[in-house]
Amino acid sequence: MAKKLYKETSRFKGLLFYGLTGLLFLLTAGRLTQLLLAGEQLTAAEWIFFLLTLLGLGALVWYVSRLRMKLSVTEKGISYKLSPLHSHKQRIPWEEVESYRIVKTPIAQQFHGGNITFNHEKRFSTNGRNGVEIHTRSGDVYFLGSNRPGELKKALKGVFKRNK
Repeated sequence: MAKKLYKETSRFKGLLFYGLTGLLFLLTAGRLTQLLLAGEQLTAAEWIFFLLTLLGLGALVWYVSRLRMKLSVTEKGISYKLSPLHSHKQRIPWEEVESYRIVKTPIAQQFHGGNITFNHEKRFSTNGRNGVEIHTRSGDVYFLGSNRPGELKKALKGVFKRNK
């Protein structure tokens, strides 16, 4: 088993997402309650709409709250797993890595759209656009999110110094 040089587990903490989703849930539940208290007779379509909306918002919050990103750097490669999306950890061996770059995006910049990419990168992150961008020899581009990009950078520098 390879020695772990860096290990991190992160989860999604988007307060804006939780706030807006919670607000939509409360507004929908409030409107349904208001109609019921006023004695309105709801049609089957209206019941289905309200129930599906509430169930959908609840399921979305449940799913997003389950997201976990595990990232580790070893002497053999970099491993990641975004649960529940991946059932097993994925690994990129160092022999496959052509180049990498650490990405640090200020929080205000993350909302203006400049961090949107159209280069078909495989992006796995729970925390926005902070982490490492990896270009492989086969032409794939990966973005792996990290809450501690400074520590990740030190670990990667150490690995590439050893492999030279």
